[in-house]
Amino acid sequence: MIHRHKTPDVFSQPCAGTAGSIHRTMGILAIRCATGIVGMLLVGFPSSPLTADDSTPQLRWDLPVETTSDQTSLADADSGSEFSFRKNLAGNPFDTDKASSDSFGDFRLLGGNPEAGQSIQRVSLILLSIQAEPGSQLASQPDSKVPTETVDQPPGNVMLLNTPPPSPRRVPAEGQTERPGNRVAARRQADEGRGTQERSGQAQPDEVLRPVPSPTTPGRAADPPQAPATGQTPSPVTTGDTTPEIQVTPPLTAEVVASRRTAMEQRTDLSEEVKLQALKNYQQAIELLSQKADADKRYAEQKNQKETGPALIADVKAQLEQPAIRPEPDFPPDSSVAELDQLRLADEELASEARRGLEEWETKAKIRAERRPQMPALIESTRKSLEEAEKAFRSPAPEGENPVLTQSRQTQQEAMVMLLKSQLEQYRVEQMRYEALNELFPLQRDLLLRNRNAYEKRLESWKAILTEARREETARQAREAREKLQNAHPRLRSLAERNAELVARRRALQEFLTEKSTDLTAISGKLTSVEEQFENVNKKNRVRLTTALGVLLRNQRNQLPDADDYYDIRLEAEEDLVRLQTEQMQLTDERNDLGDIETQVSAVLADQTNLAGTIEQQQVSTDGFASEDLRQMAYELLTDRRKYLDDLLADYSTGLQTLGETDVACRRLESLIQQFEAYIDERVLWIRSASAVGIGFPAKTIETARSFIWHPEWVPLIMFIISDAQESWIEYALLLAVLGVLVGFRRRMKSTIATLGVTAQKQTGSGIPQTLLATLLTIIMASVWSVILWFIGWRLGKCDLDLASAMSDAFQFAARWLWNVNSFRGLCRQNGVAQSFLEWPESIVQSLKRNLLLYIAGALPLAFIVVASDKVDQGTASDSVGRLAFVLYSLLLATILRRLVNPNGSVIGDLLR
Repeated sequence: MIHRHKTPDVFSQPCAGTAGSIHRTMGILAIRCATGIVGMLLVGFPSSPLTADDSTPQLRWDLPVETTSDQTSLADADSGSEFSFRKNLAGNPFDTDKASSDSFGDFRLLGGNPEAGQSIQRVSLILLSIQAEPGSQLASQPDSKVPTETVDQPPGNVMLLNTPPPSPRRVPAEGQTERPGNRVAARRQADEGRGTQERSGQAQPDEVLRPVPSPTTPGRAADPPQAPATGQTPSPVTTGDTTPEIQVTPPLTAEVVASRRTAMEQRTDLSEEVKLQALKNYQQAIELLSQKADADKRYAEQKNQKETGPALIADVKAQLEQPAIRPEPDFPPDSSVAELDQLRLADEELASEARRGLEEWETKAKIRAERRPQMPALIESTRKSLEEAEKAFRSPAPEGENPVLTQSRQTQQEAMVMLLKSQLEQYRVEQMRYEALNELFPLQRDLLLRNRNAYEKRLESWKAILTEARREETARQAREAREKLQNAHPRLRSLAERNAELVARRRALQEFLTEKSTDLTAISGKLTSVEEQFENVNKKNRVRLTTALGVLLRNQRNQLPDADDYYDIRLEAEEDLVRLQTEQMQLTDERNDLGDIETQVSAVLADQTNLAGTIEQQQVSTDGFASEDLRQMAYELLTDRRKYLDDLLADYSTGLQTLGETDVACRRLESLIQQFEAYIDERVLWIRSASAVGIGFPAKTIETARSFIWHPEWVPLIMFIISDAQESWIEYALLLAVLGVLVGFRRRMKSTIATLGVTAQKQTGSGIPQTLLATLLTIIMASVWSVILWFIGWRLGKCDLDLASAMSDAFQFAARWLWNVNSFRGLCRQNGVAQSFLEWPESIVQSLKRNLLLYIAGALPLAFIVVASDKVDQGTASDSVGRLAFVLYSLLLATILRRLVNPNGSVIGDLLR
């Protein structure tokens, strides 16, 4: 290895004046003499006889010269010469004339001790620094033009230094001049390559020296070095500025790893522990290479998408500019129901593809929204991981590690480096892809959404078209059945009647299917709406639990449909499923019997013959009909029956499918509603229900009350009540009848309760039957106003307005609240249950009656306002008007309770006394 030393300061400073030049010259001569003596003592003479012929060993040392800002390279001193120091060991080492004629430069030890040659190299470094210094006398000496002769391989103990041969020189063309620093730079590159080879542990072959012609010789270029055995020109080793390429190794692939693993497994000198660890490393390497292949595939796909982004954007824009898909399907006017159903199935498949496409886009959009902000951090973390992996891969093996483990570990580390490089490039192109396709994503969603909506509208149109086609076909079949029934022969009248019955049954089934299809559409729409609400709440909840989110959650909780309603629908659908399946099995058996119509015709005619009796009766009953005509009529009737049964069974299959989908949709909706309610109840407790009361609370309350009074939905709500009373007058008439009965029998029920009380007091028994009857009559009398409030809320629930929904909930809550409180107040009437049956003191009964009346008069309107404000306009009035009403309600309740439970009051005081 060549050691480079910095030139000592004593030689780096130029000497001033003549005295300095003399001193420098004397010092140089002394050092040159000392160098010759040291070389003779260290090198010595070879053990074999030496002659002055071509086999004479020589000392040659190729020394790269480094230049700095303070030094001038040796080549700069004389651009036309090559500085070399060649010492013929066979001659006189003290021959100063010959020594002075040689220049310092390249040494190669052909005999003697290699360590001695290295010592001479170190000493000569100093001499070269002195010689290369500007102004030095040695630097001005011309280079000797004596070429080095070719020398054969020395015998015996004569050895070569482990150094590469000199690089071939480039002779400038005619008319060109060679730059002084080119040869030195080329020599430095060769030395760097040699140093890399020494570090990599590759031994250099011993080579035979070739004559090096002078570059100043005109018309002849330097011969490249020849191989000692073959005489062929060796391949030059190209070196770079940083990492020389010593040898080309095959890239690491799964096949290479597998071959290494196989070779390791075939070795018998390894322990099981070493083999297991090596197998683990190789397996990890194979997995990492597989992941790298996936990363490369994604890289290619994303790069292609990024490059084709403008074309994709233009294509989607062109599709959006085209007319949308028509929601009205096209079909021939004379198509049958079966043909229309096939067309509907084709459009349904297209609609399913459109829905799947939109769902896939939504899923990818969600991933993009979460992944895109993470890309910078992901790229940075991958880059750091790559640096750490490269550092671990370049680090030397631990001392004493088995070479097999070293190879397997380095294989795994190399695979990790390759994977991280691929992932880093893939992440970078993915980030650029997001930026390039930023305009494409919303356009794609617009196109997919438009197609999905168009196909869904087309499916809705198909439902109406098929319903109308089935109705028309059923009507046509009914007319045909009636005509054939009228024209049927008496012996075949039973066949015609059965056909008419099947047609009528199909008509009823179609009406049932229309109703159930409408219910299924409504349930599916509600399910989709609740799913979207749940998803939106989940997205907003990821940000932060705020007061606004709490209001939204409470409003969503109030607007959720009742799961019990869908439970009832599901139970009804299950009952209908059982009924339809039973009827379908019976019709299927009847249809199977009509597989061979000829046999059935013969059987029918035979039965009719047996019923006719004698032959004379048969002739009379035929009334001129020939047997062939009768057979033909029976054949037509049975053929019609088979057609009616096929259509009816198809409708039954449609009905079973509709009921099955209804059952599944109801189950999903029930589960989703319960899950949504639990989700809201879990989180709403941790959210502040309303903001703190501030200075602007009165103004906000007044503004909210004004907006409620002048709500824009009051007029549509009144119009709905009027139209509902006109359309549903039977319900309103029934309400008036019930109220009339309750009011008319009110006085009689009071007298009955009083009579029962007197009877109970006279009896010696417990009087429980009389007490229960009196309590029931009291509850019925207290239900008059509650029934009115409940009826109003029930009818308002039929309206789709937001204000009507809020008022409906408020009226129904007020009805339940009033029924409970008013029933207890009815027990405290004079001669009522409390006084006549329970024997409460009259003072306590009168006090409870007065306080409960005050409580009803004040608390009922406040409770109505609290419930209504919590649901009107998504609960925006709950923190103003609703809060004020709730505070007043609480104060009123506290006042009533204080008067009732006061120890000195009329209730508790009398009980304690």
